[in-house]
Amino acid sequence: MPGNLDELKATKGGLVSFLFLSGKDKEAIAAELKTAFKLGDAQAAKIVRRITGRVRLFQRVFELMAAK
Repeated sequence: MPGNLDELKATKGGLVSFLFLSGKDKEAIAAELKTAFKLGDAQAAKIVRRITGRVRLFQRVFELMAAK
């Protein structure tokens, strides 16, 4: 587990999660991921789609747990 934000943003999944939770749209996240990790357009879009789906799922789970 990352100990701070810099360690979190050093990974692809961490960067995507951080940016998504910060309110950036998927295209902006993909562009930043592409430049940070030197990825192609298709690969960056695929990573963003996969990770944002997981983040939305975890957000929903935490919301449901807090409601109980």
